[in-house]
Amino acid sequence: MANLERPVHNRRYPKKLKLRAVRDYRNHRLPTKEILLKYDIRGLSQLRNWVILYNNGIEPVRKRVRKMGRKVSYDEKIEIVKWVLKHNHDYKQAAQKFDITYSRAYAWTQKY
Repeated sequence: MANLERPVHNRRYPKKLKLRAVRDYRNHRLPTKEILLKYDIRGLSQLRNWVILYNNGIEPVRKRVRKMGRKVSYDEKIEIVKWVLKHNHDYKQAAQKFDITYSRAYAWTQKY
C-alpha cells in the first residue's frame, strides 16, 4: 500500500547524482531500469530529460524559481509610461532601464 501513495512534494536530486546517472546511461554501464533503481529516480522521463540537457551542453541542475517582480509605486509607473511614450513606445528599453518586465511596461502604457 505504501507504494501506491503519492508523495506530498516533488523529489529533489543532487547535481552529482544526476551526472552519475546520465554517465551510466550514456556509457551503457547498466540497463535503464537498474539505473532508475540504483539512483532512486522516480521515472524514465526524468532521466531522459537530464540526458537531453547533458547532450546539449547544459548541466542538469534544478530549475530556479522566478522571483517576484519588485514593487513599483504609482508615481514611478507614471514616470515609466511617460518615458515609454517619449521614446516611441520602446518597451524593451524601458524594461531594462527601470528593471521591470516588458509586459508590465506595455500593460501600464496601454492602461494610461
